[in-house]
Amino acid sequence: MSELLKFHFTPADKARPEEENLHAQASTDVTDVIKALQEQFPGAVTDVSVYAGEHTVFVARENFLQVCTALKETLGFTYLVDLAGVDRFQEDAPRYEVYYCFVNLKAGKRLRIKVRVEEDDAVVPSITGLFKAADWNERECFDMLGIRFKGHPDLRRMYMPEDFEYYPQRKEFPLLGIPGSLPLPPRTPEGELTLDPFAAARSGSPVKSYQEPASKRRKIMPPTTSYHDQEHIFSFWPRHNETILKRLESKDAWLSTRRGIEVSRVEDALEHEMTLNIGPQHPATHGVLRCVVKLDGERIEKCVLDIGYLHRGIEKLAESKTYQEFMPYTDRMDYLAPYANNVAWCMAVEKLANIEVPERAQWIRMIMCELARISSHLLWLGVGLMDAGAVSVFLWTFQGREDLYNIFDEVSGARFTVSHSRIGGLATDLSPKAIAMIRDFATRYENIVRGWQKLLNRNRIWIDRNRDVGIVSADEAIALGLTGPNLRGSGVPYDIRTFEPYLKYDEVDFIIPLREEGDCLARYHIRVEEMLESIKIIRQCLDRLPEGPIRTDDAKKAYPSKNEVYYSMEGMIHDFMYTETGVTPPKGAASYHAIESPKGELGFYLESDGTGCPWRARINAPSFTNLQGLESMMEGHPVADIVVLIGSIDPVMGEADK
Repeated sequence: MSELLKFHFTPADKARPEEENLHAQASTDVTDVIKALQEQFPGAVTDVSVYAGEHTVFVARENFLQVCTALKETLGFTYLVDLAGVDRFQEDAPRYEVYYCFVNLKAGKRLRIKVRVEEDDAVVPSITGLFKAADWNERECFDMLGIRFKGHPDLRRMYMPEDFEYYPQRKEFPLLGIPGSLPLPPRTPEGELTLDPFAAARSGSPVKSYQEPASKRRKIMPPTTSYHDQEHIFSFWPRHNETILKRLESKDAWLSTRRGIEVSRVEDALEHEMTLNIGPQHPATHGVLRCVVKLDGERIEKCVLDIGYLHRGIEKLAESKTYQEFMPYTDRMDYLAPYANNVAWCMAVEKLANIEVPERAQWIRMIMCELARISSHLLWLGVGLMDAGAVSVFLWTFQGREDLYNIFDEVSGARFTVSHSRIGGLATDLSPKAIAMIRDFATRYENIVRGWQKLLNRNRIWIDRNRDVGIVSADEAIALGLTGPNLRGSGVPYDIRTFEPYLKYDEVDFIIPLREEGDCLARYHIRVEEMLESIKIIRQCLDRLPEGPIRTDDAKKAYPSKNEVYYSMEGMIHDFMYTETGVTPPKGAASYHAIESPKGELGFYLESDGTGCPWRARINAPSFTNLQGLESMMEGHPVADIVVLIGSIDPVMGEADK
């Protein structure tokens, strides 16, 4: 076993210049890339926009594949971070845009590409042949907006039932859905819906109400329908299963695609082959994850994952809320680290609206994000060991989570869904008691984590259960779009805290743990080492925590303090106006901001129409990104390894299903 690789990151290693100089340097670098594309493909780049230091390059559809090939093979943009669609409803422009976020890992550059398509010809070439990471993202874009990707090997629904006739992310689709579009039981004994599903579209917003053609209208289920009448309620299920099994049969066998071995067939397949369904109710799938596998004996020959059982349309919800109003919804995404979600959303909005956050608030955000990282990794460690048969460590890790919940309770007033961060700062300051509790936790748990390492690093059962299981090379990890500990466990030193430092991470000393083995054991080592580094970061933040305000002093960009609301008329008016409308970024502004959450890169892409609600809110969820790499990781392994493999990916389905 090779030793742990560590990239030491100190302020001296990467001193951050002034913000203007940083943006100017990034602009120059990306401009060179754009010029290279323009010279190589004349006429391919139709437009370039710049906002908040980010370049968006619009590419003609007929040249899109050529541009993507050049980006990957010539210009070094080998890592696809995100892909999504935008509906330009009722604008004097093509109806849809598809945006792609590429990263050059060696040069530290990020580039956004957009392709525009008309409503009657919403087809874009698929880039799955160049970037495997585009697979699920293209399916999601098709599912939500109806944009088709020519050449995609498996273009089927991602979240919605296969026979669902509509595309929910389109602007004309009502927030509460269309009556009868899904075979669900009635909400009242009379069979009528209690809420007008078109109310949101008729409430004065620029989006027109959806008028469904009479030929397509479905009847709401009669009042006699029982919740247990599965034949009617789940009429979509056979068709849904049919598409999954069709995909399972059409996949090439793992042995032939990844090992170049001809797959032999026995005369009596019934003695050796079996299709097995695992989840979504199985407790070891870490939520409502469904795995459909084809077995050859005990070995997994093919695997298809099915997600969406917890889909809530959270991106569409975000587009109907004010920026601050949506912030508590982020608690319900990766609910193992809600504080990190809060900070990621607030920082994305602050970037879009050009809001400066006081230094004290930034240091406190860092402290709480690292506590959230430890909390998430503690649950991963305890549950992962329990899945492998060790119960004792599970109890120990949950004692640590209980200590952290007490800290979150003292800081925010809530143990779990904290909602403590605010656009422009924080809801409340750290009390002396909270600071003492955090310092005590950091002091005690460093030795506790090291004690767990001594126990587990030489435990033969734990090592044998994880070593050489789910091996992913560095190139495969980049191609699949893995992120976070799953990417660094394959030897790729990509961590947003150092790649694009935010908050005050460029002013503290910490190490980015790396492993080269790429197996489940490597991912275990990464997460345990990250807990120790988080403790180191927390100590430095406590020692350097400055005095000062915790929220920006601008009534149009942040809530006033409670003292202002209670004791001044102006404060009460500002509080009312901010709750009613909130922050309003410039019309046409678009930006992407990401943080390094416990699961990996958690990013939000936002577009503004000049109102208090985002026109487009895209969530780049690391659990979704990592799960699409799980299929290839499972294939070729014994069925008994499924539990360990899912645990090593550490998915949260509330985040993946959105």
